[in-house]
Amino acid sequence: MALTQIDCFFSFRAVASYLVGGHITALAKAANLQLRFYPLELADEHDDPATLPGHDGAQLPVVTAPSHRTAPITLPAGMIIASQARNLASEQLTAATLAALWRDNHDISDPAIMVPLADQLGMDGALLMCEALEADTQMILTEQQQHAASIGISAGPSYLLDGDIFSGSDGLNRLSQRLMQQ
Repeated sequence: MALTQIDCFFSFRAVASYLVGGHITALAKAANLQLRFYPLELADEHDDPATLPGHDGAQLPVVTAPSHRTAPITLPAGMIIASQARNLASEQLTAATLAALWRDNHDISDPAIMVPLADQLGMDGALLMCEALEADTQMILTEQQQHAASIGISAGPSYLLDGDIFSGSDGLNRLSQRLMQQ
């Protein structure tokens, strides 16, 4: 059976989600696979960016202790879910949201941040905000959280490919190796 999709489970609270975002997007594109994002509410995962593999400090600017890293994820996660439901460029919204938190130190639970962010990407930010807060979207977020827990995902970012989970500090490297074997 041909591979079609990489599932990316990530936490807004994990700086690694911000730092590897561009890598997973490029990897999926190079392998001609769809990339599906699953924003999760995970434990506080505030790693020191300098200790993460592959981060030399020069590639992406990082606020090491963002003021709003523990803010509720209801709005940003819901907007990413809504963007995927509309087949919009959810990878761009995900990357921009993570950058807003980890690079710019913005409160991503604030509509005044998220709506213009989506608008700048050519999306209807107000519509995505409304859809993000609907009960159906929040139910999807809850179901994603339960699904991640049921398959053993407790840290982000983690990747699911053909039933195999790739997580931890070398998860992206192991996923890349797996794709090269295909």
